[in-house]
Amino acid sequence: MGQAAPARDHLGWWLMIRCGCGYLVDYPVRLLIDHYGPEADLHLISARLRCLNCKERPVSVELVDRPDRRGEGHGGGTPATIKPLP
Repeated sequence: MGQAAPARDHLGWWLMIRCGCGYLVDYPVRLLIDHYGPEADLHLISARLRCLNCKERPVSVELVDRPDRRGEGHGGGTPATIKPLP
């Protein structure tokens, strides 16, 4: 686990949660702030996640700035920025 990653520092971002079963979901950090508060550590939250499909832990959790634009050229625009949790 990296350094603390307060949710407030990533307000406009989404968690891109990928499971080994192929399930992929994007979850807005703003909703995590609504539920856990602005000081919530995204590392701690991501460590508790379970797949809605198979109930296993995700294989990766990354930050994405625009989940609608993941792929290169998808939607005819610039691809999203995807980065690991700090």
